[in-house]
Amino acid sequence: LNTADVLTDSNGIDVTASNAGGVRIDTTAGDVVAQSSTGIRIGNYGPGDVVLTTGNVAQLGGGNTIDVVGQAGSGSITIDTSAGTIESANTALFVYSFGTGDVSVTTGDVTSFSGIFVGASSTSTVGNVSVDTSAGALDFVNGSLTVRNYSSVAEVTRVVTGSVSNRSPYNNGYGVNVRAG
Repeated sequence: LNTADVLTDSNGIDVTASNAGGVRIDTTAGDVVAQSSTGIRIGNYGPGDVVLTTGNVAQLGGGNTIDVVGQAGSGSITIDTSAGTIESANTALFVYSFGTGDVSVTTGDVTSFSGIFVGASSTSTVGNVSVDTSAGALDFVNGSLTVRNYSSVAEVTRVVTGSVSNRSPYNNGYGVNVRAG
């Protein structure tokens, strides 16, 4: 799916996949703006991979700006938002994999109330978890960059950041919070 500008009162782009082919979405040709719900939501229930490349994405109401979940048996998740900015009234990115593939997130500038959450868990093995936000600045009102790899056989968790700002005095001062294993 390749899109230009998407402006909506609810979910901007909402995709559920259960086939072997996976999901590929590119929104770099325009902006995605969701007024009251999720900007981009992807649920992958099949063995294929998710590849999401975005330009500017904004979410102005409830919900997450970008919400990607890979269920058990799903492949890798690759998200690259560095071609634009993310602006969020809630959580900028929520990415979670119950599958066995790698999880890779790359961002540019992110302004968010609640931050970014990237997680993975499996009873067997999860691939590598990698987050790179060095192409831009992270500015959170009351949140952090939180990365979790809950695999019972934890693989490499890699986090690279640029500028991270958490303006809340109530969030234990976390700008980046990483746990593996």
